[in-house]
Amino acid sequence: MRAALLLTALALLGGTGLRAQLVTRQQGLEATLQEAVTAFEQADYARAANGFSALAQTYADEPAYRKIEQRLLPVWAHAARMNGDPARAAELYETFLETYPGDDAQASFVLFGLAQACQELGENTRAADAYRRYRERFPDRPEALLSVLREADLAFATGDTQTGLDSLLAFAASPRVPPTLRAQARLRAVQAAQAYGHDERAADILLSEPWAITTMPELAVLAYAGLRAGDYLSRTGRTTDAILAYRNVPPRAQLIELQRARLVQLEQIREERTRRNPQGIQNAAFWEEYFGGLIEKVRAELAELERSQDYTPAWQLRLGEAFLRDNRSREAGLIFGAMAADISLPDTLRAQAHYRWILCAQARQDWPLALRRADAFLLAYPGDPLAPATLYLCAEALLQSDDTPAAITALDRLISQYPDDERQPHWRFRRGYAKVLAQDYTGAREDFSSVIADHSEGTLSERARLWTGMSWFFEYNYLAALAEFDNLLASSPIPFLRSEAAYRRAATLYSMRNYTEAKAALESFLEDHPADPHAAAVRVLLGDTLMGLGDLDAAVAQFATLTPEDGALYSYATFQAGKIYRVSENYDKLISHFKNYANEARQAQLPRLAEALYWIGWAKARQGDPAAGFPQFISALERTGDDPAAGEIAPLLQALESLYVSAKQGDIDLGLAPDAQTRSLLASPTFAQWLEDERNAALDSQELTRASRLALYLASLSRREGRADRADALLFQTVEQVPIDHLDAEGLSTLGALLAEFNSPDAQDYFTHQLKAYPRSERNGTALLGLARLAARSGDNSAADKWLRRFEAETPFSPEAPQAALLHARVLADMGKPDAAQYVLEKQLQSPAGRGRPHAEALLTLADIARQQGNHTHAIPYYQRVYTLYRAYPDLLARAYWQSALAFQAIGDNGAALRTLEEMTSDARLSEAPEYTQARELIEQLRQSVSNNGYTTIEDDSPQTEATP
Repeated sequence: MRAALLLTALALLGGTGLRAQLVTRQQGLEATLQEAVTAFEQADYARAANGFSALAQTYADEPAYRKIEQRLLPVWAHAARMNGDPARAAELYETFLETYPGDDAQASFVLFGLAQACQELGENTRAADAYRRYRERFPDRPEALLSVLREADLAFATGDTQTGLDSLLAFAASPRVPPTLRAQARLRAVQAAQAYGHDERAADILLSEPWAITTMPELAVLAYAGLRAGDYLSRTGRTTDAILAYRNVPPRAQLIELQRARLVQLEQIREERTRRNPQGIQNAAFWEEYFGGLIEKVRAELAELERSQDYTPAWQLRLGEAFLRDNRSREAGLIFGAMAADISLPDTLRAQAHYRWILCAQARQDWPLALRRADAFLLAYPGDPLAPATLYLCAEALLQSDDTPAAITALDRLISQYPDDERQPHWRFRRGYAKVLAQDYTGAREDFSSVIADHSEGTLSERARLWTGMSWFFEYNYLAALAEFDNLLASSPIPFLRSEAAYRRAATLYSMRNYTEAKAALESFLEDHPADPHAAAVRVLLGDTLMGLGDLDAAVAQFATLTPEDGALYSYATFQAGKIYRVSENYDKLISHFKNYANEARQAQLPRLAEALYWIGWAKARQGDPAAGFPQFISALERTGDDPAAGEIAPLLQALESLYVSAKQGDIDLGLAPDAQTRSLLASPTFAQWLEDERNAALDSQELTRASRLALYLASLSRREGRADRADALLFQTVEQVPIDHLDAEGLSTLGALLAEFNSPDAQDYFTHQLKAYPRSERNGTALLGLARLAARSGDNSAADKWLRRFEAETPFSPEAPQAALLHARVLADMGKPDAAQYVLEKQLQSPAGRGRPHAEALLTLADIARQQGNHTHAIPYYQRVYTLYRAYPDLLARAYWQSALAFQAIGDNGAALRTLEEMTSDARLSEAPEYTQARELIEQLRQSVSNNGYTTIEDDSPQTEATP
């Protein structure tokens, strides 16, 4: 005990002789002293202080007392301070310092005690002066280090926060300070900064360097400081720092164990420090008081921690959110997933974690995973307040997965299930947007109108007005779209929507081919919104508009305002300008124009490089030097053949083939000294042989993209020669020889289509890789249609419908659009949606792109759908249009005649059925059709029926009745 140690020191310092003298001189002094010492030993500081006071009052004039006073005053002062009388303690400390100024042995203990007493009295200036005097007089004592911490507390108490923080941080940075005290100083600085509202400074201090928990006595304080700092950093958007702050927080159970272990460690350290030097009683007293206070504080923190509610789940949620906002969705997903699966947590917390787990999948754009997690949430927590938001996430995941019909269904459910939810307008707006994607423009406008009606003001309402106009635009109702954009432009209070409306208005005028007004609108847009995100697109549209007006020089100048930083728009503008140079036969300009583009392509990785090089050679040929195309095209192949990003090289190969044929026929003057590569080409017996040699060389040198492109062209030559088997063999070789990631868009679509034709499961990999690697390729229609065919073949009509809707949205002008429409109609019919199927086919019949056989097939499909519904009368006109208007396709004629006859028979008109089949069998071209034999057999049956019922046949002169479409 401190009392025992101090008494021992007093006895040692006083000596045996002194004590004997006191005893012999005055028995009363001895009794009083003994009583005070005993009380001190028992930590009864009140009785000890009273005893020392009585001793001084009674025996102050005795010589024996004066001999022990120098040793007695520090002990008495200490007892008074420990008894809660800092004023008396300070007086006694001052008396000692004034009376015995040269006693350095005890002055360190006294001076530090004086500072503590003054601090307890609230006499901060006096206390600070005592601490400074202490450090000046005893700089190497351990109390000198603690005095800095105590003086910082004084600064905080007086409101001088900056001085306190600066003092603590300077102390924490000093290499002469032990690690434990440095950590305490930093932690105290963090606490003070947070206590006085300086959260930014607190966070910076907390994160200034790692915390060594092995030297940290107050782990609970650090944990709670880390929580508060992390929360502040999250709120202010510093998510990376927030994660670092939260990482100073262990789970509550772990923190309790750490705090208990630290308490044991502190007890051991106190024991070691207080017994290290039994002769240094005042040093022992200092450490006894210091560690006693620290242990008491840690015990209190531990008790509070054990009583408090577990902060761990809330902390984990906040840490996960910080990871998510910091674009670290995988780490966030691990936290939220574990919490969602922890059955020991309350359902409310698990639901919150599960919801955020969905957001993690969305952040990674893993829409199928997000959908599965959202479905699981709705199954587990159907009544949770987050259920509507989760159902909305389902809809978003379906939209992003291109499953627009399912997304609309989810939004329908959301809107009907939560009619009073304040988010209803937002949900209806999103459903309207989805309906636009699904080409249900009327339904979309109904949703947008409801949003406008419910929220006549605000951004959402204005956006609904904009999308109403866009729905009219997509429906080709340009006048209605223009009216909506004009209205929005005139009245919207939102600047970015006014600029968007101005852009859409100008684009609508351009689509209407009203080039005069479009030019004015586009120029006005650029003047009013020069830095708008649409500015580059507007400059391109203006160039196209000037072309439409015939002002080609102005168009070229406008296209020249685009730069490589404008990406694909720059390439488009460059080739539009090139088109003008070709039309105007300005071949010198055309050559220099595309040479500049080719040079820029070296630096900017621009697309369509092969095409640019092709036009250079083409222009040289038009200048009267076709032979110059040989080195130009061969050089272009060398430069671009193995670069998928350079664009397709088929035009280069076509040009070389044409030159090769002309040279072999003597139509081209090659000059005296053609280059070596040209000589090598012309030395080949056939162009195909040269391609084969080049392909083998590319395979040998591992130029696999080049090899695949040459193989594709070789295959096209074989098909042209009627050798389809050779073509397929070349393509299958390419599948084996060239990895999928070395193929360009043409290679992926061609090989994917081949594999799909032969029912290979690998076809899907080719198509999906194409869409991912070349999202803007003109050949993506092949991939989307291929995926739809694969899905339909496997019976997954929902997936087929998804891919075909994406086809219509992304590649409506693809050459394969008629085939896509036919497949889509069949898929929709199989899904029980005949009206939707009929809409797709009627739309296809209105398109000039599918005239001929595609139109005939569309009519047959419409007829088949009508018959499937039992509407034979409605089917017959479609069949009749086929065999009336499309007689160039015997296989379709046979099918139309046969099915028409069956439809007539189904409605009981055997005479019409008979006349139809007799007309069919009179056409010799149809004799090989599978329906022909069936028709002959049915004719005999129908003739018997007709004869029995008095009907006439086709040989009669009476007119044939034909159904009207």
